[in-house]
Amino acid sequence: GSIINLGSTVVAMAAGNMAAYVTAKAGVQGMTRALARDVGRHRIRVNCILPGWVMTQRQMDNWYNETSAAKVADCQCLPDQLMPEDIASMALFLASEGSRSCTAQSFVVDGGWDLTGKLYCRSQQPVLTSFDSIPISQNMTILFQSNCPDARSFEMRALS
Repeated sequence: GSIINLGSTVVAMAAGNMAAYVTAKAGVQGMTRALARDVGRHRIRVNCILPGWVMTQRQMDNWYNETSAAKVADCQCLPDQLMPEDIASMALFLASEGSRSCTAQSFVVDGGWDLTGKLYCRSQQPVLTSFDSIPISQNMTILFQSNCPDARSFEMRALS
């Protein structure tokens, strides 16, 4: 069998002003991986689809306009709008025997939108950054972008 959950790409983007939604969707991804371990011995696959901005009727009615259309065209690798059928196609694949060895995975269907969390698009130039570091133990340090005030712009690295 196959269980297909729906997450969201906003988790990787660290989207603001929607903490409850981002938290819930991150939980769906975690549940997908844990459930895959629990039910895999019964040959049940569990995967998660992470859709980008899908042009549902609600999206078109409430949020889609010339400005947002330009943003989508600028930020996606593929120029086409993401449609419900694109998500359905991935779901059909995950439900089929063609994906019989796929489990505990998250599949991004977003037209190639940048998921680095920085949301750089074609019209934006990458920002050159410098890094500072803070050692926190003998084999761990925190790297952070010294010219970026965004608190999300850090990572922990194990030192070899």
